[in-house]
Amino acid sequence: MRRLILLLSLVCLATLGSAQTIAQYLQLRKSLGITRPTDMSALDTIIGDRIVEVSTIVKGSFRVDNRGSLMIGRPDGGTDVVDCPTIPAWMVGTETRARLLLHVTRKDEETDMKAELLGAAPEALIASHDQQPQTVSTTTSRRRTTRLLASRSAPRLARSNWTLPRDQAVTKYAECIEKYNPRLSDNEAVGIAEGVIDRSLEYAGQYKVDARLIMAMISVESHFNPTATSRHGAQGLGQLMPGTAQGLGVGNAYDTQQNLYGMVKLVATNLAQYRAAVGDEDRAIRLAVAAYNAGNGAVAKYGGIPPYTETQNYVVKVMSTYYAFLGQ
Repeated sequence: MRRLILLLSLVCLATLGSAQTIAQYLQLRKSLGITRPTDMSALDTIIGDRIVEVSTIVKGSFRVDNRGSLMIGRPDGGTDVVDCPTIPAWMVGTETRARLLLHVTRKDEETDMKAELLGAAPEALIASHDQQPQTVSTTTSRRRTTRLLASRSAPRLARSNWTLPRDQAVTKYAECIEKYNPRLSDNEAVGIAEGVIDRSLEYAGQYKVDARLIMAMISVESHFNPTATSRHGAQGLGQLMPGTAQGLGVGNAYDTQQNLYGMVKLVATNLAQYRAAVGDEDRAIRLAVAAYNAGNGAVAKYGGIPPYTETQNYVVKVMSTYYAFLGQ
C-alpha cells in the first residue's frame, strides 16, 4: 500500500463546511482550468508539478495523534493512504466516492509523490453538474402531459427499475412523481426521477438500496416538493435537518440533487447498520425508516421502532406506500 503525503488547506476546509460547498468547488475547478478528472492511474506517471482532479472512492478514515488520514481506492484494487490534518465530516463513517483537486509534485521516478488537497466534493453532485442538461421539446412535453392527464390512477412502480432500461425507468418514475405533485414541470419531475434512480443505483450493490423505498419515503416526507420546509426546519425533498445535511456534505438542501445525495446516503447507512444487527430484511427496512424519522439513538433506546406516534405513523405510511410500489 503506497503512502501519499497530503497537505490539506485549512481555507479549503472552511469552504467545504459552508453552505456554498459545491458552488465554491466548481468555481475553484473552473479557475484552475480543469474540465474533467484525470484517471487515477495517471498519478503514477506525473513528474514535476501539476494540478489535477481525480475521481476516487474514500474507503475509510483514521487518526494518529493529531493527524487524520483517508484511505482512497486505486484502479488496481489497492489503496493509498492520504494524510490530512482535518477529515471533512461527510467523508467519515462510510465509503464515499469523491472528487479531489490535488496539487501533485514529484521530483523524479525514485521520489515519493506529494499532493496538496485544494478541494473536495461528493462525486455524485459534481457528476450531476457535469452532465449536459436535457431539453424536452414542446411536442414531447405536450404528448407526455396528455398521457399524464389521461392516466391519473394511483401510482404504481411494480416493475423493478433494475430490469428496466434507465430511460424507461425515468419516465415511469417521473409520471409517478407528477401524480403526487402536479405543480412540477416535466423537466422538474424528470430531474427528481433521475436523481432518485441514479443515487439509489450507486448504493444498490453493497447497500441494496431500492429506489422504490426512496420514492415512498419522499412521498411521505415532502410529496415531492423540493422547496418544502417543516415546522421543525427540515428542508427539501427528503426533509433533511440543517445539521444532518451539513454532516452528509449537503451544502444546499433545497437543491434536488444535493438533497437526494444526502438522503440516499443516510438511508444506505441505516440499512447497512440494521441488516447487520437484526438479520431480517423487512425488519431492517422498518428500523432504517424509523431511524430516518426519529434518529438512530431513539431506535437504540427502545430496541426497535420508538413509541412515538409520529414515528409509528411515519413507518406505516412509508411501508404501505413501498409495498404498493412493489405491487404487493
